[in-house]
Amino acid sequence: MIIREYTVLAPEGLHARPAKELTRLAKRFTSSIVMKKDGVNYDPRSLIGLVTAQATYLSAVSMEIDGEDEQSLAEALDHFFAEEVSRL
Repeated sequence: MIIREYTVLAPEGLHARPAKELTRLAKRFTSSIVMKKDGVNYDPRSLIGLVTAQATYLSAVSMEIDGEDEQSLAEALDHFFAEEVSRL
């Protein structure tokens, strides 16, 4: 299991467009993934789940990843939160 901590750096937060891209990213991998925010679990493979998380600018989220391609998914998430989310 890999656990990663991220801060949402997009000024608009994890709104519909970046949430959609995160959902697409999560669906490319077979490992299980859970996003936690404020003690609540959300499914990153569900657009509605991500939007209801209300991850605003500077929100802290963690991703718990478990499975055979967990390392690749963790690296993709690292890139997404460092580079992609602020451009969407």
